[in-house]
Amino acid sequence: MLQKLLVKNYALIEHAEIEFSHGFSVITGETGAGKSIILGALSLLLGARADLTSAKDPKNKCWVEGEFLVHQELSELFNRNNVDFQHTTSIRREILPEGKSRAFINDTPVNLSILKEISSHLVDLNLQKENIRFLNAEVQISAIDAYAQNQILIDNYLQGFRIWKDSERTLYQLKKQQENSQKDLDYQLFQWNELNDANLFSETEQIELEQELKRLESAAVIGTYLHQLDEYITEQMIGPLQTLNQNGQKFQAFGETLKSIFERTQSGILEWKDIASEASKYINQLEVDPQRLLWVEQRLSVFYHLQKKHQCTDLLGLINKREELFLLIHGLENLDDLIIKSSREVEISFNNLLIASKNLTESRKNVIPEFEQRVLQLLPEISMNHARFEVRLDISEQLEPNENGSDHIRFFFNANPGMNLLPVDEVASGGELSRLTLVIKSIISEKRSLPTLIFDEIDSGISGETGLQVGRLIKKLSKGPQVLAITHLPQMAAYADNHYWVQKVTDGNKTESTLKSVTGTERIQAIAQLIGGTIIGESAEKYAEDLLKSVAD
Repeated sequence: MLQKLLVKNYALIEHAEIEFSHGFSVITGETGAGKSIILGALSLLLGARADLTSAKDPKNKCWVEGEFLVHQELSELFNRNNVDFQHTTSIRREILPEGKSRAFINDTPVNLSILKEISSHLVDLNLQKENIRFLNAEVQISAIDAYAQNQILIDNYLQGFRIWKDSERTLYQLKKQQENSQKDLDYQLFQWNELNDANLFSETEQIELEQELKRLESAAVIGTYLHQLDEYITEQMIGPLQTLNQNGQKFQAFGETLKSIFERTQSGILEWKDIASEASKYINQLEVDPQRLLWVEQRLSVFYHLQKKHQCTDLLGLINKREELFLLIHGLENLDDLIIKSSREVEISFNNLLIASKNLTESRKNVIPEFEQRVLQLLPEISMNHARFEVRLDISEQLEPNENGSDHIRFFFNANPGMNLLPVDEVASGGELSRLTLVIKSIISEKRSLPTLIFDEIDSGISGETGLQVGRLIKKLSKGPQVLAITHLPQMAAYADNHYWVQKVTDGNKTESTLKSVTGTERIQAIAQLIGGTIIGESAEKYAEDLLKSVAD
């Protein structure tokens, strides 16, 4: 139930705070006074588009807030949307000077989708131009379901529908995966064979071979150096020095200097022989294996090529890639089994869905005659004495299940005697559709609780006795949900439990709309204004007073 509406800096309203009560409330006022502004403010709370043009003063923030009394049964809806549940819930929209809008539920910031979902369970706004929603097949089905109290059947059906859709989605993905895998199979086989032929067993092999390569390359360089040193000393140095020293031996007797040169030369020959011998011994100790060196180089070349190709940094990456390809290739066999299993799950879930759908169809089928009878009983009460109404249910097995079941439901109607029944959207005028909507909501309210109902222009095209009948029906309806109606009919206004009067006041260059609750004499004047316009005569006041007494009796 809507308990309070706070409006600041919105359209022609600078500041308004209105408290609402249970039952039937009306808002009246002369044309252009600002009744539509109240609807606009409520529409913002329901998620309508907002922009800076809504602000009375664009330099300041526009603010609309509603306070609602909420049933405990909606707590799950709040929890599902991560919003704190409170029995007294506030919904607020703010339009900032820079044009951005913000939404809050119990001071928790929410996006518009959450705002719309939650507020739709609190307020049912019925504008004549939006009654077109009632022509929607889904809305017509929901009306039958509400009257049949099908919520448990609907929940069971929706659970089955989601399982069926999920199983279909899984099957589609498996088939798509199989299709893509078949296309890539040859290339994947080639890649796997290439990696498998590389005999990758140890993730440390590359590190070990790189270390061995350094040793082998170093041994070869050192061996070459020592071999060349040995060869040069033996062939180029020792032989010529020995020959020279043999020739110089005979000069030893010519003095100590020549003797010293001979001895030192002889000593040098011995030293070079020793160096050559050491080099030869070291060469024999070196591990010089050209074939092993070539193999190591070729093996590492394979690693480097594969790592570059598969964008891996080490052998572990290549090993993982090989296993991944193995699973992809051999997974095709498993994929076939999964597809067979998934196909079976689709079949089972669809059969279960059909059972749930048939239960839902049966419940709808059983309740339709009673629903039609109740509508036909109420139509004369709103001066539609000759109107005919029929609900047609198509249970063709060719209809594919959707979120509403396997049924196609359409409302057929004609307000004129002797004319063929036609779909509501093809035959009902705006006023007829508004009244038919009122009748159906009245019937639904007998079966389940409804949110606050707000009607605009439901009195379009009616007057006199019909207005009284519509007012009487709304009054009866308001015994359940709270009902708020904007009306131009004194007959409807007279039936209201609460009356709010909208006035537009001009003070110099300033124009503002005000809304206040009226009782007693003020209410008589408000109703008289609906009768005679802004100039209220004694006869209009007398009629208004008599009208209030007559509906109270």
